[in-house]
Amino acid sequence: MNKKNTILLLTCIILICAGVFVFAQTNQPAKDQNANVSATNSNPDNAEQTSNRSNYKPKEGYVADEETAIAIAVAVWKPIYGKEKIENEKPYKASLKDGIWTVRGSLPKGRHGGVAEAEISKDDGRILRVIHGK
Repeated sequence: MNKKNTILLLTCIILICAGVFVFAQTNQPAKDQNANVSATNSNPDNAEQTSNRSNYKPKEGYVADEETAIAIAVAVWKPIYGKEKIENEKPYKASLKDGIWTVRGSLPKGRHGGVAEAEISKDDGRILRVIHGK
């Protein structure tokens, strides 16, 4: 084996070992147990089990109010449609039906066109749909 191939082989081995080390470090349990408060111990009615870790889930869901739904929608819209375009669609309006928040921008009176719209799950905050009318 020539010097170039040896160096290439050693580089590959080092990169593989580094990847295994990083993977092992990211899959270690949290050292600070206080940072991962167990909802099971404090309020069993609000706990949701995911694998072997506990997760707090509010009774009203993660997106309990209009203000939160709007904040999530705006955070999703800005990178997609641009900050200026979304800022020009204030005020935003949110309505809740069957556990789904529908958030829409608005247009000034007399102006025609489409606005940004998002559908967000009240229960878990998932973004179900994002569109912008024309």
